[in-house]
Amino acid sequence: MWDDTSPHWGNYSVLNICGVYIPIIYWKQVYSHSPNGGGSAWKPKQWQSIKNNYSKWKLLVAQFRKGTPDDFWSEFKDKDGNNMKYTAINQCLREIQAQEDSALATRARSEYHDTFADHFSYKKGGIMYVKTKDKDIAKQYRCLISIADCGDDGDDSDD
Repeated sequence: MWDDTSPHWGNYSVLNICGVYIPIIYWKQVYSHSPNGGGSAWKPKQWQSIKNNYSKWKLLVAQFRKGTPDDFWSEFKDKDGNNMKYTAINQCLREIQAQEDSALATRARSEYHDTFADHFSYKKGGIMYVKTKDKDIAKQYRCLISIADCGDDGDDSDD
């Protein structure tokens, strides 16, 4: 259900447009871009309501694809040795991500010390702000050192 390049794709999704099932990976594009190339998004309010779940699934799928299914499930067992449920897995992944983001943000602050504001800022309402959230700093740092795709992932969290 995540994308149509996966062997797990069953040609089914809850999002169906004119008989075509749309994999989750494309939902942000579908919901937040104009269908005719114009200025307004097709379903912006609907995207706002589903983007949190989209981000959770994206994180889970990225972890699942790092190795084999057996690798994934061996990492996500509960105290009784059973496979963890979606919510518990996601909580673990969010905690891991927060720790990684914190470490990368600390590294970025140290590495770019004097020029930090030049590299880690954003514009809002015509005013420049320096990023303060570890998550946002880490995302930018990953792009700067080329360890991640810098495309928009639907997780708009600038300060």
